[in-house]
Amino acid sequence: MSRPLRIEYAGAHYHIMNRGNRKRIVFNNDLDYKLFLDRLVYFSEIYEIDILSYCLMPSHFHLYLKTNHPNLSRFMQSFMTSFTVIKNRNEDTYGHIFGMFHISPYLLYTFMYIGTIK
Repeated sequence: MSRPLRIEYAGAHYHIMNRGNRKRIVFNNDLDYKLFLDRLVYFSEIYEIDILSYCLMPSHFHLYLKTNHPNLSRFMQSFMTSFTVIKNRNEDTYGHIFGMFHISPYLLYTFMYIGTIK
């Protein structure tokens, strides 16, 4: 059974959460955090995604984004692939770093996260 299509439209707000594969630590040091943020900013500029807030923890992250075009899936694929390839190369390893990411485009999450954007 295939997953339902993601809801994507210009002006949408999304809460995105992703954990390390098998709940493993993703960010082992400051360089990992810096790489993640560098890739996030780089691809957000290419895809015209507004970063409203983010939270990075050792084993997972939260992003609160606004899209200006219906291109969230392409943005996330490019961003996550780039981060994974570079991190794996730096650590002389291979394979997935993250599990399946969770996207919530619903208005409820917009109101829940307004308090975190200050």
